[in-house]
Amino acid sequence: MKLDHALDFIFNPAFHQVSSVGTKEMRLEDGSIVSIPEVVRTVWHSTLIKLYLAYCEETEFIPLSRSTLFHILQVCPASRRTNLKGLDNITADGESSYDVLLSVVADVEKYITDGLLLMELKESKESLASSRIYMKTDFKMHLKQQACTDHQHDVGCDRCQLLPKAVLNLKEILSNLADLSPNTREELFMDIDAAVTKILQWKSHIIRTINQDTARTHTLKDLQPGDILIIMDWAMKFLPITFREKQSDWYGQKGINWHVSVCIYKDENSNLKHRTFAHMLDGVRQDW
Repeated sequence: MKLDHALDFIFNPAFHQVSSVGTKEMRLEDGSIVSIPEVVRTVWHSTLIKLYLAYCEETEFIPLSRSTLFHILQVCPASRRTNLKGLDNITADGESSYDVLLSVVADVEKYITDGLLLMELKESKESLASSRIYMKTDFKMHLKQQACTDHQHDVGCDRCQLLPKAVLNLKEILSNLADLSPNTREELFMDIDAAVTKILQWKSHIIRTINQDTARTHTLKDLQPGDILIIMDWAMKFLPITFREKQSDWYGQKGINWHVSVCIYKDENSNLKHRTFAHMLDGVRQDW
């Protein structure tokens, strides 16, 4: 029971990304080998175990030991995400916006001499750091779908309110600074508003992603023989390279466009199978 509970959490789609190309081999106890799609684990093992232990504490469930959980993660075939190129624009902008808010805090701190205001500013800085960690880890686990009827949406979360409270406190401190020029104050206000907008877009993007993963899971469960679920998207551009390459051949490369289509279906034994088709195109636009 404890093992099933841990595996259900570990293999949550929020922590994994299925690659459209490649497979991994999983060796069972009887020596047989099962080929599965390439799976990329998007969080570090220590972070995933920390989230699982916190989840068990909230639900009052007695989990397996940390050493056992680390061993399970090592045995479960999954690659770690190491390539930080081609990041999602909304996610990257949202995470970098926290750096903008922290830089505003550092700028405001230069004009403060009152000890009480410095304590309030320090609390805002700590709230921003906690909110950033929450958005990158626990937030996606706290999302649940409920039927929406005629009622008021007045349910709040303390950790979700970290960002609004920190921003409100920062704006109040910024408004009360007498030594700050009007132009500088206006620029800082604009930086704060722009950063908050991008963070909220990142939050909406996470909610949309979880909703799409849930819909895809339900679609796969209801998949009938003869039905195919097709997922299509552009992959990262492939930059051709030769053994001996001149500078004129290297700089300004356009790259080769990859368009990947993954067809998921069920065989005669109701087992999920997939086939991947990669089309390489030259000189096409990838916008919407």
